[in-house]
Amino acid sequence: MSFLNGMIAALGLGEAWNSQTRPPKMYLSGTRVHHYEAGILLFLVGLVAKSPTTMGFGVGLFLHDIDDVQL
Repeated sequence: MSFLNGMIAALGLGEAWNSQTRPPKMYLSGTRVHHYEAGILLFLVGLVAKSPTTMGFGVGLFLHDIDDVQL
């Protein structure tokens, strides 16, 4: 897989997640985790591991949830 394939896979999975009637919320130690936060983490892991697929997956998750990004 390549960067683009990873990104397309993540965008597809994100759409599938949101197509659920009531998609579950994900929590880590009592804090809600959004797709964009997981995407940033996966991108960084992919960067360190030199894995274009993981970086692409992270970017796809980030882009899928970009409306929830809080700066």
